[in-house]
Amino acid sequence: MNLSTLRAGVALLPLLFAAPAIAQQAAPPAPPAKPAEAPATSAAPAPAAPAPAAPQQGQAAPQGQQAPPPKEFVIDANGWKGGAVPNPQNQQFSHCDISKPYDNGMTLAFTLNPNFLFNVAVVKQNWGLKEGEKAKGRIRVDSAYDKQVDIVPVSPVAYVLPVGQDGDLFQALAKGSKAIVTTPKGEFTFPLTGTGAGLTALKNCIDTARGLIAKAQAATPQADPRTLVGAQGFGMPVGALQDILNSAGLKEVGIADPRKLPRDPLQINQAWQVGTDGKVVGGLHQEPRGDAVEIDQFAKRYLEIMKSVCGTDWQSSDQPAAIEGPYAVKRAELSCTMNQQKIAAALVFTLDDNYYSAFFHQTLESDKALAEDASNKLATFIQAQMAEVEKQRQESGQAAPAAPAAPATPPAEGTQPPAATPAPAAPTGN
Repeated sequence: MNLSTLRAGVALLPLLFAAPAIAQQAAPPAPPAKPAEAPATSAAPAPAAPAPAAPQQGQAAPQGQQAPPPKEFVIDANGWKGGAVPNPQNQQFSHCDISKPYDNGMTLAFTLNPNFLFNVAVVKQNWGLKEGEKAKGRIRVDSAYDKQVDIVPVSPVAYVLPVGQDGDLFQALAKGSKAIVTTPKGEFTFPLTGTGAGLTALKNCIDTARGLIAKAQAATPQADPRTLVGAQGFGMPVGALQDILNSAGLKEVGIADPRKLPRDPLQINQAWQVGTDGKVVGGLHQEPRGDAVEIDQFAKRYLEIMKSVCGTDWQSSDQPAAIEGPYAVKRAELSCTMNQQKIAAALVFTLDDNYYSAFFHQTLESDKALAEDASNKLATFIQAQMAEVEKQRQESGQAAPAAPAAPATPPAEGTQPPAATPAPAAPTGN
C-alpha cells in the first residue's frame, strides 16, 4: 500500500507520508515489555539517596535467588558485621552496612549506598525516640575530623547522621583511634578498633553491587519513551489519549505506533483512525504551555504550519475560543487540495494544565461531516471536563496551577545515565 493513502484511498496530509497507513494499525500499540527484574543483589539502580535505615546487623543479601550471593555481600571483619541490605518494599538491593556492639549497650553502624552516600548510625535499645524529629549532631574523629551534621531518629532506638559523600570522614574513621558522636541524648565515645578492615569490606560490598548493577543495566534494553508518550517524546500518554477519545464517544479507535510517525513540520505526537473503513484519520500535536492563555496565537500558528504543507485551494475558518480560567478550547476547520483530491479537516485546539494541544480529524471533502462529528464530540467532552475542573478550583479557592517550564527541545530518545559519583578512597588503617 502507498504510504500516502489509507485503505479506502484517502490522500493524507504529509504527517503520515513516511509512516505505515493507520488503517493497517487499527489497534492501540501494546505497552513496552517490562524489563525482567534482576536478582535483588544486581537489580535496577538503587535510589540516588535512600532514606536512612536503622542498622541491621549481619544481614546478607535477600534470599530466593538461584546463585549464592557474592562473598562480599556478607561482612565479618575484625568485629564489624553486616553486608548487603535489600529495600524492604521491593527486595532489590539498597545499600551495604556494617555495625559493631559496644560494652555500654551502644551500637555504632555505617552504611554506604551505590552513589557512595555515607551514613553514621548510633543505636541504643531503651532510647524511645520519636521518629522524624531532626536535630543537629556532631562527629569527631581524634583531631583529624570535626563536623556538625543533621541527626535524624529513624526508629525508637536509632539515630542516623546522613553525612553524604564524605571521603575525609571515611578515611578518618578507618585510620582513627576513637570517634565521638554528639546526639540529643548525649555525647558518646567509640573506640575504632578494626574499622580499617570493616570499612574496606564495606567498600568492597558496594563496589561489587555497583558492578552487578551496571551489568544488569547493560543487559536490559532501554524502553523507547515514544511508546508511552508519543512521537515527540513528551506529552499525552497513549493510554490517556485512548481514554479521552473513547469517553468523547468515538468508536473503534485504533492508535498508530508513535515510533513510526515522522518528524515533519506538523510534528505529530499521536495519530489514529476512527472506525474500520479508513475514512477518518486523527492527529495530535502538543507544545508545553506558559503562564498566559494564548490559545488564539497557538491556533493561528499551527494553521499556518498546516497551510505550508497543503496550500493549494486553502480555506480555513475558526470560532472564538471558550476560556475557563487557565483552560481554553477553540474550534477550526480547513480544506485544501492534495494529490488532486480535496481534503477537509476539523480541528480542536485546547489548553490544559501542561500543554497546548491541536487535535484534528481529516477526511475527503465528500466525507467532511464525519470529521466534523468526531471533532465536535471531542471538543464538547474536553470543554465540559475543563469547565468542571475550573468550577471545582474556584469553589475550593485554589489558585490557577503554575505552568511547568518548557523544555528547550524534546527529550532525547531513551534515558540519560546518572552522573558519575566519586568513590571514597580505599581505607587504610587499624
